[in-house]
Amino acid sequence: MKLSNLKRASDLDVKKWLAKELKLGEYQKEILFDSDFLRDSNFYFYEEDYNPGKNLLWRFSIIFYAIYYILMICFLPIKWVFTGKYGYGRAFIDNFHTSWMKKIGLK
Repeated sequence: MKLSNLKRASDLDVKKWLAKELKLGEYQKEILFDSDFLRDSNFYFYEEDYNPGKNLLWRFSIIFYAIYYILMICFLPIKWVFTGKYGYGRAFIDNFHTSWMKKIGLK
């Protein structure tokens, strides 16, 4: 599972979700919200990282994204000849490539 599109859910959101999905009574909800069992547990709950507003300028950069992607593929063998490493590395992909894809709405 790829966690780059998810963010960790807050304890309150998880408690609200549990109360709704399990159809708890008022007394059970009170016990659930008063206890700290989620904070002390080893379970982590995630929710989708949703960003509804995309800037129009980032949307227009999709034109340059196609050129950038083709150049990345073309220069990959050249990079391998000069450095001996094939690929761009995880830091480059996470810091630049993935963040740009999220901003233009491709991911």
